[in-house]
Amino acid sequence: MKKVLIKGVDIIHSITFWQLILTVIILLPLGLFGLRQNNLQMGELKLAVIDADEAGVGQQEALDALSKHVFTHMNTSTEVELASTYDRVVAQIQSDASQNLVNPQLFEQGQAACASRPSAVRQQCVQDYVVANSNAGADVVNLEYPEKGFYRFSFYSPRWTPDLAGWSLLGTAVSVLLMIFKVVHKKIRP
Repeated sequence: MKKVLIKGVDIIHSITFWQLILTVIILLPLGLFGLRQNNLQMGELKLAVIDADEAGVGQQEALDALSKHVFTHMNTSTEVELASTYDRVVAQIQSDASQNLVNPQLFEQGQAACASRPSAVRQQCVQDYVVANSNAGADVVNLEYPEKGFYRFSFYSPRWTPDLAGWSLLGTAVSVLLMIFKVVHKKIRP
């Protein structure tokens, strides 16, 4: 065991300091470039999810592609919300409810009155409008909307992956550690 350690130290001593510096100079920018490329690819896949959501088709395939990329590459954590899908579900619930009202125009008036509001509060605004303008509660319908969290997805990337960025940054870290070892060893044993 002692011979193996001595041989390992001899190998480290055979690597010159300038070779380690050169390795860091090459691998660090390569690793940073890899991280940037991973993030750009994630951005494109996230846009594909949003486009599929707006089109109403292919959301699951786009989400699968995004999650596969995020889970296998560094620097790709993201969140995405299927806002259009949620809005379609809410619109369907409201449409179904408006057909059951004594005065269906009341619901349409509420939708028109609340159209300028953000989607997060629009549904409550419509419901409040219907309640406020109904005849003694005759038209009141208690709508149950789906939880908005069911349409939000969070993806977290691993700290290290075996891709261009991962290997380059690992090589950089090893080179820096070897440089520190060489400096400390030289101070201890001149």
